[in-house]
Amino acid sequence: MIQKNGVVECRRVFCPPANCSDNMLPVHVDGTCCKTCRPQCAYLGQTFSEGQRFLSRTCKECKNGLMVKVTETCPEINCTIGEQILPEGRCCNVCRGYDFCAEGLICGENSECKNRNTKAECECKIGYASIHGDSTYCE
Repeated sequence: MIQKNGVVECRRVFCPPANCSDNMLPVHVDGTCCKTCRPQCAYLGQTFSEGQRFLSRTCKECKNGLMVKVTETCPEINCTIGEQILPEGRCCNVCRGYDFCAEGLICGENSECKNRNTKAECECKIGYASIHGDSTYCE
């Protein structure tokens, strides 16, 4: 989207491949259309992108290429332990059936947000295929 003379104008944007270096990952950043390269962290044999979290004995978050301890308390949730799930890349449980799409994942005009077991994902609408293997943008 481009703002021109106070009017928002929508037009198709072609995103070039991110071509990230070895210590970076292509990720969607709020406010941008195309993926940008962000630092990645390696921790316990897994790869995390900037801002992703991981729960081991403590909660850790990827910041500037390093896993750092997160000091925040989880909100209370109203379901039994058996009904709780740990969302992908997070440190606080949610109740099964949680609406991840309500958190505002932005999908392109030809894709829509779908709730999965532990996260939200964009999925191409019927008749559309993903661009560059990414279902955020479909044509």
